[in-house]
Amino acid sequence: FERFYRLPFSFSDTPEKFRLPGWNSASTGTPDHFHAASTGDASVPLNWAGVSEAHSGQAYAGIFVGGEGKENGKVYREYIECQLLDSLHRDSLYQLEFYFKLSSYSHYKVNRIGLLLLDSSLHFKNNQVVRLSPTLSIIRSSLEGGNWESARMIYKAHGGESYLVIGNFFDDQTTENEKLDFRTGKSHTLSGTAYFYIDDVSVKVAEKKVDSIQSLPQARDVKANRAYVLSNIQFEFDSYLLLASSYPELDNVVKAMEKEPAWRLEIGGHADDQGSDEYNVQLSINRAKGVADYLISKGVSANKIVVKGFGNKIRVKMGKDEYSRAANRRVEVEFID
Repeated sequence: FERFYRLPFSFSDTPEKFRLPGWNSASTGTPDHFHAASTGDASVPLNWAGVSEAHSGQAYAGIFVGGEGKENGKVYREYIECQLLDSLHRDSLYQLEFYFKLSSYSHYKVNRIGLLLLDSSLHFKNNQVVRLSPTLSIIRSSLEGGNWESARMIYKAHGGESYLVIGNFFDDQTTENEKLDFRTGKSHTLSGTAYFYIDDVSVKVAEKKVDSIQSLPQARDVKANRAYVLSNIQFEFDSYLLLASSYPELDNVVKAMEKEPAWRLEIGGHADDQGSDEYNVQLSINRAKGVADYLISKGVSANKIVVKGFGNKIRVKMGKDEYSRAANRRVEVEFID
């Protein structure tokens, strides 16, 4: 977001005002651009939405992601879109990443943000929820911190993906929100909503091999910044309710977190290829959240946990037999130092 055609002065009131080299609004919503070179209300670090330095550089974008503020009875949403420099190649692995931060003047927090990859540009004809299953979905109860947070994943391309869109792709019933009374009065524009700053969006060729993901070792042998499969996690059929046979494996995760109190934990749910994409994404999110809830009940801080749901987008086995599907139905954890 460092480059621009015209420096921003304040918030955007038309989609066309958010038009940067490579970036645009994906709907009729009006995302915003903030830059340290601005002398108006869209400056960095102080601007109409809050106070924040960029994650890197001098600039970032901003979008409305949900809350209680209604427009014609619905929550207003915004999405930013960019065209990739090159289309993704079939079966190649890529690291998707972006950084987000709840603006300090937001009166609400919400628990969801995501990224969607598409073969063609998205031109949504209203300013409401884009009802598409995101490629990368973050669900977390504590998206209100004063620090930049990362959303990232390793993605196996189906080939031809050329655009990415960032926003909240879940409706009001699915998205949890909470009013932050201590922020009341800081911004009339944000009085009924949550607003995220977005920075450092990237799609890079990944070095990590999906097939190399290891099973979780004993807590003393767990290493930071490495993904592990929870190989003994069991759920009720077609459900996200944990069976008691899962507890020993999860207790090992608790011990690893106790061993390294400064670590954070990312939990990723994955599904097989049976069912719709939307259903599988939600099921995988719920299963990862079920694991998170158990860990929290055992004393792991909710503020240290990020939950992601990938549906069946990242497969470790490509067959359609039950062995392959069982391998793809998994929960992974990564300990971040």
